[in-house]
Amino acid sequence: MPACFGAAARDRLQPCVNPDLDRGATPSPYEAALEPGEPCERISTAKPPACSFGVARAQAVTSVALLGDSHSTHWRAALAHVARKRRWHGVSINRNLCPLTLARTTNHERCKGWTRGVLRWLRNHREVKAVFVSANAISGVRVARGRSHGETKVDGYLRAWQAIPSSVREIFVLRDVPHSRGDTAECVTSAVRHGHNPSVRCARPRERALLRDLEAAAAEQDPADRAQLIDLSSYMCDDEQCMPVIGGALVIKDIGHMTRTFARTLGPYLGREVDRLRSAR
Repeated sequence: MPACFGAAARDRLQPCVNPDLDRGATPSPYEAALEPGEPCERISTAKPPACSFGVARAQAVTSVALLGDSHSTHWRAALAHVARKRRWHGVSINRNLCPLTLARTTNHERCKGWTRGVLRWLRNHREVKAVFVSANAISGVRVARGRSHGETKVDGYLRAWQAIPSSVREIFVLRDVPHSRGDTAECVTSAVRHGHNPSVRCARPRERALLRDLEAAAAEQDPADRAQLIDLSSYMCDDEQCMPVIGGALVIKDIGHMTRTFARTLGPYLGREVDRLRSAR
């Protein structure tokens, strides 16, 4: 891996610059669409469906879980890096379009039993001491009577976390990633083909790319103080814009899902944030 590849190019504690990476994108947008997710071994007996990553449970110092919709699944590449380094056994329980919430979502028929199934699984697996959750910032919800859209979403997340058993000591909320334009892949491909810097040519204004994340907002309101926000958007955005390519690594493969390649480079910084939050307790 070349110096400063991916998220390392945005490390404020150890600044890194590699101009050789300015005019490429790995994977290419075409390759990114075909890139599989982070490997995860299916757990045949799990309900809801789940898979494992990190180290084997027998060799692990602790167990963690990654929960949520597809915007949690793409974090597995970063979390798997941390799990391997720290000898964690990880379990990934994810369902497309289904954030971990007790609010009534616009995909209620698809998701109505999933969250409660996850909560039941956690009650039956007391060895899990920390969970990581994330959700698509624009996931839909049916507004509760007497509440606003935002209040409904925040309340749904808070109630779901309250229902997580006390054996889970920490809930890490991963802020949703920037969302790309529909033509970003075409822009990146064209920029690279013509020898231009795709990070400059194809960047999107921060206020349009980094959408309001009400799960992140809920983390700031958790009365039990178990939920803690991890916001790694500074590795994808500066104060004004969000870049589609960071340190030569393509960040987003469609509209709002990270490439496995870039997510893996976030692993060390995810671990750093976990350490920072724990030391602040």
